[in-house]
Amino acid sequence: MSPITIVLVDDHHVVRRGLRSFLESFADLRICGEAASGEEALASMAAWNPAVVILDLLLPGGMDGIQTLRELRSRWPPIRVVVLTSYTDDARVVAALRAGAIGYIRKDADPDVLLLAVRAAAKGQSLLDPAVAGAIVHDLAAHGAGDALTAREKEVLCELAWGKTNIFRAS
Repeated sequence: MSPITIVLVDDHHVVRRGLRSFLESFADLRICGEAASGEEALASMAAWNPAVVILDLLLPGGMDGIQTLRELRSRWPPIRVVVLTSYTDDARVVAALRAGAIGYIRKDADPDVLLLAVRAAAKGQSLLDPAVAGAIVHDLAAHGAGDALTAREKEVLCELAWGKTNIFRAS
């Protein structure tokens, strides 16, 4: 099976280098590109053709992470985007998910959470850091969307809002 190809988009070189070292220590993952800004990422995305993009929200230049995310999803719909950021405020979480992020992970999360998020994204599955799951519950409640959820979906969202994980770990 071919490795999951990943592009790293973060303005901090040391962060990109650390992510590269960590992720490439796994045989099923390969970094195919790096960018320090949204503009740089978009200019090279077609050549890199990744399965997953790990994207910070705070980027220099004219495009922030949300704008970059929207452009990525618009131009290359098959690419899955995992947001990796220090921001956990509800507005940014909801904005990133509405813009098309399939995952949202805090930079201070356990590295295994990021690893799980990347592998899940490559399969088209969503993984959210439990610390940001409450934002989704608040957004659903504010927009009356909670009525469209099944009882089980509401139960799962409540558990996430209380900080429980949506990460399955086999014993």
